[in-house]
Amino acid sequence: MEAASRDDEEALALALGRCVLQVQDLERALKSLLAGHHLSLHQGRFQGVDVSGKTLGGLAGLVNSSLLRPMAEEPSKTDQGDRATTTVRFQIALPDGDLDRMRQAFSALVASRNRAVHHLLEDHDLTVPEGRSSAIAALKVLTDQAAALRQEVALWTRDLSRNREELQAMLRDPDIQRQLLGLGDP
Repeated sequence: MEAASRDDEEALALALGRCVLQVQDLERALKSLLAGHHLSLHQGRFQGVDVSGKTLGGLAGLVNSSLLRPMAEEPSKTDQGDRATTTVRFQIALPDGDLDRMRQAFSALVASRNRAVHHLLEDHDLTVPEGRSSAIAALKVLTDQAAALRQEVALWTRDLSRNREELQAMLRDPDIQRQLLGLGDP
């Protein structure tokens, strides 16, 4: 009986470790993506979004409020009042159904993560095999949710990298440079 208990505990520890690593990998990927999706000119230098110290919930909020937008909606503009600004914003436009699905997926992931972090011991009696099994199952669901979103983030990162490369190529074009800088004939 004791060997089975030890096996359950090892399986639980393994599930918890996999879950933590998968969620942290997703957080790292989101920070990388979000830090460069909106750049603002400040004192002669472009600065990205400060994502240091952001939790999964904060990162999911940035994804939903700033990165993702409905396909039918125009790209967002930043209102800076009466002063001139220069910004570059990369966004992901999704059809309404996909946008709703992604927003719900991020909300569900944050709720599952919070539940696991703050209530794992309350929700699952880890002193009995059934409780350990249910905890392992809950951690597997969370791990799978994070892995699925990580795949989406990888696709977005690839698409935004491609957009950056296209922008770099455009900015090398002398005609585009003249248009941007207001030089020569209109």
